[in-house]
Amino acid sequence: MAGCERHEVWLVNGRKTSLRVLSPEDPKGTIIYSHGLFISSGVEDQGEGIAPFFNKLAKHWRVVRYDARGHGASEEASDYEQQTWKGLGKDINAIRELIVNKFNTGTSKFILAGLSMGVGASLHAFCSNPTDVAALLFIISPTAWELRKPKQAGYTRMLKMTQEKGKSAFVTQMHSALQDSKIIEGFNSDALISHLESMGNKRLELILEGTAHSDFPSKEQIANILDRNPCPMIQFCSKGDPGHPWSVAAELHRLAQQCGCSSHLICIQKTSDLCSDDHQALLCSL
Repeated sequence: MAGCERHEVWLVNGRKTSLRVLSPEDPKGTIIYSHGLFISSGVEDQGEGIAPFFNKLAKHWRVVRYDARGHGASEEASDYEQQTWKGLGKDINAIRELIVNKFNTGTSKFILAGLSMGVGASLHAFCSNPTDVAALLFIISPTAWELRKPKQAGYTRMLKMTQEKGKSAFVTQMHSALQDSKIIEGFNSDALISHLESMGNKRLELILEGTAHSDFPSKEQIANILDRNPCPMIQFCSKGDPGHPWSVAAELHRLAQQCGCSSHLICIQKTSDLCSDDHQALLCSL
């Protein structure tokens, strides 16, 4: 049985970071989950699937869900480079070190988990420090590599619009975009918009600039790291969402298999599909 969820604030790379820790008495290891762009743990709690999914996994694993830098109750970055996926990956690795020290584990087995932006952050964390990573768990990977440049240009335009017309113009555009979005069902759009409205202008601009300069590690780098440090990869994806293309997940799947890693590429229609008994069994078998 998992214990009660604890809300804590840790100093991660010099910034206060809001975390939620849920753990059984004798965890197999630790899952560190990094959420998507413009949302937070609180926003996900108001949606479907994500929180229940990790609550179930907490029967076997210590689960750490945290608000990424600049999001939710965590402090904002001091510059945009800290807000890139590579910068957020450094925060994940700092959290890993803190977990080893705080829970007196000596060493710890980690699953690096992420959704959209969190996939990019987790990949950078893994490529930077693959030690003791037991598995990679990815939900709706974002655009990457050759598909990334148009998205980067789009975030640059959003940044310019926000600087020239203010945050309200950006929030209005986001509200319209969410209504037309083909993202997987289960997210609470109203909660996301409320979260954006609560952000300060500087915080939002740093997030946009960091995202405009973000991409996955190169395919060659990922393949080299997986070849030397093989670990299972489990991906949950949907089809038909250009912002989270199946082709990117399929390429990660191919790279993992090429390196001899166990890899599962699973199609889901909505976030609540994550909670199926089959998916839980797959993850608890790690």
